[in-house]
Amino acid sequence: METLSSNGWKRDCSTPIFVRTPNPHAVALPLPTAPLGTDRHYETENRTVWNDEKQTNEVHEFVYEVSWIQELGVWRRFLQTRRRA
Repeated sequence: METLSSNGWKRDCSTPIFVRTPNPHAVALPLPTAPLGTDRHYETENRTVWNDEKQTNEVHEFVYEVSWIQELGVWRRFLQTRRRA
């Protein structure tokens, strides 16, 4: 005859077995909506860069396109153009 401990486990069981069950009350989160003022726009930055051929520093203008990605709920920013200022 097997004896049970105070919490109902067999005394010879050393590790309990955990079973995962899906949460019946889980709710899908809504997709984030674009914040106000999320039209595509451009940002310009002037940076000093090193020119290996001339062995000098030069000022370049970097133009980035910034837009909202609806599916991911994040902003994206990528280099559109780069030219010497």
